[in-house]
Amino acid sequence: MPFISNTDIRIHYQRNGKGCAVLFLGGVGGDLRSKPNVFDSRLADSFDILTFDQRGTGLTDKPDVAYTMAQYAQDAEAVMDAVDWDCAQVVGVSFGGMVAQELVLRSPQRVRSLVLCCSTAGGAGGSSYPIHELSGLSPAERSRKMLAIGDNRYNETWQAEHFEETERMLKEAAADVSPFLKEPGGIVGISRQIRHAATTTPTTGCRQSGSRPWFAVESTMARPVRRRSETCTARYRRQSYASSRGGIAS
Repeated sequence: MPFISNTDIRIHYQRNGKGCAVLFLGGVGGDLRSKPNVFDSRLADSFDILTFDQRGTGLTDKPDVAYTMAQYAQDAEAVMDAVDWDCAQVVGVSFGGMVAQELVLRSPQRVRSLVLCCSTAGGAGGSSYPIHELSGLSPAERSRKMLAIGDNRYNETWQAEHFEETERMLKEAAADVSPFLKEPGGIVGISRQIRHAATTTPTTGCRQSGSRPWFAVESTMARPVRRRSETCTARYRRQSYASSRGGIAS
């Protein structure tokens, strides 16, 4: 299992697949040991996927201190440096989308393109559900609340009218909970991540500090940005040409 050190922590990362470079940033509590993950998706059939356990999750260190979005973005850059990537297509899912926005604000030259999936920019009216507020509930109450948050069709009224189906769904959800949360620091790490997700404002925060908002970086991202060995576009074209002739580009 590959690890790198980035200032205060050790980061666990993985890379697999062939094609254009894609940095994948997952959501809260992501753990590369949990299956299926991004490497089991069709993305890995067409792209060179790089991803990692974010600080506080998986096999990456879980310091019991406040985390910042700047640290999450720095971790992403450190992982890119470890595999000698100057730039990549970046895909951010949920919390990972917030990290992706911070990354493109801080280092637009490293982001070849940006895809945000079920994410938010944070700030007033744009933050995700304050999941950290559920910590004071009992396990049973928290499970029922999470069921309603995940799909608002399953609200308290529906649950009361469909008792047996609700119990079945709760049992299935409990079976999907990562067993790795029981490891030392598991709950602490994810709690730190959730708390930061509920309070961060990556887009508005950078705007207040005088940096350009992320939508102003579009022209920068549109340029052919060079990786250390070649442009992402050049690699994709070479691979496509080789595939059309029955071969595989290196």
